[in-house]
Amino acid sequence: MIDRETIPQVISQPASEPANYPWADDNGWKNRAPEGIVSKYDFSFDPDKANALLDQMGSTREGDVRSLAQRKTASVDHDLPDAHGNPMFQIGQTMADAAKGVGIQIDHKSLPDSAFWDTCAIGDYDISNHWLCRMDSHPIHVSGGLHSKNDKPIGTCVNSSGDQGSARFKNADLDKVLDQLDAISPDDAAAQPLCDKALDLSFTNLPSCPSIEQVAPMLYNTTYHTGWPTTEGQETIPASWWRGFLFKVGNMKKV
Repeated sequence: MIDRETIPQVISQPASEPANYPWADDNGWKNRAPEGIVSKYDFSFDPDKANALLDQMGSTREGDVRSLAQRKTASVDHDLPDAHGNPMFQIGQTMADAAKGVGIQIDHKSLPDSAFWDTCAIGDYDISNHWLCRMDSHPIHVSGGLHSKNDKPIGTCVNSSGDQGSARFKNADLDKVLDQLDAISPDDAAAQPLCDKALDLSFTNLPSCPSIEQVAPMLYNTTYHTGWPTTEGQETIPASWWRGFLFKVGNMKKV
């Protein structure tokens, strides 16, 4: 129910493209998303298929409203940190509109600043719409938050393991893979097969779904220092708030 073709072209400014995996389409990460795994999963926007899947789940529909076994009406609490009218809010609204078309009511609301993060931390939500801002150089930083060590009761604060920790995901098979990944270097020969398995498991269960890639232009002043990241030479992610950027700063040269 996420229109991943329209959102990056209409809402995202500058225009972007659909995200096919839980990280940016960067050359340094190409090997972390082998085509044999990515091509298995279809994230296309298809309301008819959504209706069919809901029917298979036993959901019934009366007019414009569906019901589920657990709820009299199929309603979902959907939170995001962006203000009304901002791009992230618009992205969420497109999903809410699409869900309404298949009989699901989404309570789409903006929770600015700490109100949003506190809500995520205690698990008081159904869907969170925000960025995945957790990628350094090791795949464990992307998937590590999905470890079941973060499966705490609703109301208990989970404020570790990055943006995905609050999902309170629980999967024993993924736990085993993440424990092994956490114990080795990303350059270890054993890492790639484990990365593949972690990606496959996360896509099979889909605790989070990629929507679009966010374009974040970075500007650098070369008047006083050289050695900034360039389009051709991105040894590290060029955004200055990433931890890996520290190594770039340490190698700057005065003009």
